[in-house]
Amino acid sequence: DLEAGVDLGSLPTQMSRKELSTRFQRRLQTVYRVQGGTLRGVQILHARMVQMPGGGKEPRPPFAVTIKTESRRGHHVTTLRGLELLGVDPEAFADEMRVRFAASAAVETAGGKDEGGKSVQVMLQGYWDKTLAEHLVSAYRLPKICLDLRVPNDKSEKAAKVASNIVRS
Repeated sequence: DLEAGVDLGSLPTQMSRKELSTRFQRRLQTVYRVQGGTLRGVQILHARMVQMPGGGKEPRPPFAVTIKTESRRGHHVTTLRGLELLGVDPEAFADEMRVRFAASAAVETAGGKDEGGKSVQVMLQGYWDKTLAEHLVSAYRLPKICLDLRVPNDKSEKAAKVASNIVRS
């Protein structure tokens, strides 16, 4: 009864189409379709499975745009990595953010595990983590699940100040 490691006695001999479909789909690997922007054609990327705290696994996108805030030599900066995977030109994006945020923006090559040791990152002056994430979701239609925010509690974008001494009538 034991053939190729499967006990044939434990397999059902009958099942509904719905149950068959559910079992079949559960066995398939999750993929994400990426297109648009400056990408040539459509890219099909396999999802990566992430271990969840409850013990199960959940599919996640194979890439993530990483937004990170930090202090460098006493200056507050926000760095952004992974735009080239979406077909967005980092130089053009830096120019757009320079105008939108009225802040200094630079593109630099950073060593990392991604892309064979060379990864391009956009660096913005100031803490822009929340506004940048909202902009990527609204303007570039990037799903929130593809954003990886690495922001320490004390290095997050502050709420906009509202004048309390102005009375409008």
